[in-house]
This record gives sequence, structure tokens and C-alpha cells, in this order.
Amino acid sequence: MNIIYKEATHEDAIGISYVSAQSWLESYSEIIDINYLKNRVDKYVERAERTRKYLDIINGKYFVAIHDGKVVGIMTAERQSDEAYKDYGEIGAIYVLKDYQGFGIGKNLFKIGFETLKSFGYKKVKLECLAGNKTINFYKKYLGKIDKSFDYTIKDVGIYKADIVLFESIDDSLNLMNK
Repeated sequence: MNIIYKEATHEDAIGISYVSAQSWLESYSEIIDINYLKNRVDKYVERAERTRKYLDIINGKYFVAIHDGKVVGIMTAERQSDEAYKDYGEIGAIYVLKDYQGFGIGKNLFKIGFETLKSFGYKKVKLECLAGNKTINFYKKYLGKIDKSFDYTIKDVGIYKADIVLFESIDDSLNLMNK
């Protein structure tokens, strides 16, 4: 499968919005209210303008994985805004459409994210994921460890448990990704 990885542009906004919404539906249907998730998918085109604005202000980089001209994966590598984790770069989002999982796309996006954060001067990485998300095993494979849980609020939907996952060595994680 020929996948192109590149930094996202405004032209990718609709694809990014779709991957984000569809991936939430595919990943969180047993965790988050299904009607909310379906509504996100139904309104992904409307959400693209918000994505374009985010691309203009992101304190880091947004990457996409493209197959046959279609965005199939997304990932953000961001400078840390949480003072408690100031020594950690952050993977703010990483999603791959279900039909494209198992082909190394997530791993390659993750690797790009870690390399980007390393280029920003970070030696450690933080990310957040909803508790019960099966992707935690992917994170653990690359030395991610749950630091603590917290309440994650989705406006007008509810409060969900989420985990902060820490990677204490970008280099050690990258070594595993390169195998």
C-alpha cells in the first residue's frame, strides 16, 4: 500500500475532519454516547472550518497519511501547554481509519510525531486517551505507561475517564518503532 505522509494543509481539512469523526465512532462506540459519535460523522464537513483554523494556530505540527488522494490517518505533534508536563512534547491526536489499520500507518505517524517532538527539543512524550480505548496496547508496545486518570468532559454529552500516557524516552520508543 502506497501511503504518503506529509504536513497537513488547509486542503486536507475535510479529510482530517472525516478521519477524526469516523475514528471516534470506530474507536469509542462502546465508551461514548453513540448518537453523539454519529452526529460528529454526519457533520464532519461543517467541522472542517474549525480544523482549518486549528491548522493556523497549532503550537506544533499536524500530519496526515494519504492513500489514493484520501486522508486515512492523522496525527498532531505539539509543544506542551500543561505546566505540570512542561518537559513532555505531546501527541495531541493520532487516528487511522479502521480499514487502514494493521498496515503500519499508525506506527509511521507515531514515529513522525516522536521525531518531530525530538526536533522541538523534547526527550519525553505525553498523550491522553479515553480509558477503555483498545489503543492503549499500541502505546504500551512503544513504552507508554499510564501516569494517571482524569475526568474528560465532552460538552453536552458527559464526563468520561481518560488516561495520561507517558513515554519517558523518545529515543527508546523510536528504537522500538524502527525494529
